Amino acid sequence: MGRDAGAERPRKDRPRRVLTALGVLNLLFAILGLIPSGISGATVMFQGLAAMPDAPYEIPAFAVMWSVTVCCLVGLAIIGADFLSGRARLAPWFSGLLAFEVVWTVLPGLLWRVWTPEWRPVAMSIAAATGIANGGIMVQWFVFYPVWGIFAARWVKRAIVAGPAGSGETT
Repeated sequence: MGRDAGAERPRKDRPRRVLTALGVLNLLFAILGLIPSGISGATVMFQGLAAMPDAPYEIPAFAVMWSVTVCCLVGLAIIGADFLSGRARLAPWFSGLLAFEVVWTVLPGLLWRVWTPEWRPVAMSIAAATGIANGGIMVQWFVFYPVWGIFAARWVKRAIVAGPAGSGETT
């Protein structure tokens, strides 16, 4: 007996299923990230932050870091909507966004380490603002999404561009 033609169908649909799963995860992480980011942004805007003499630039540091985090989350939602529509045309942007999130997660910690007398107030301000400003991105790190999402998106893009049986069909 030969292989059933219907048994091959799930394998051909796998890239589309992974693309849909990535789209759902993108929207889920965007929503779960925008909620705490919105709360922290509103709290800082209306109530301010506790005065910390070692961190005089905490409000500007928070504003910059919070804005970058919100832009990342909105980008994640836009790409997620594109993925849910069945198109992988934003997959390279998605990989770039996740790579940026990896760098953005590590960079503030590196900036905390700058302890020269001139940079100490800036470093302390960044340290004070990191937790409340970057909290929206941290939801993704519970499952290491910024790491494995890059590889999943690259695989989906290659599989869809190759099309069924290498037909060259693109999306």
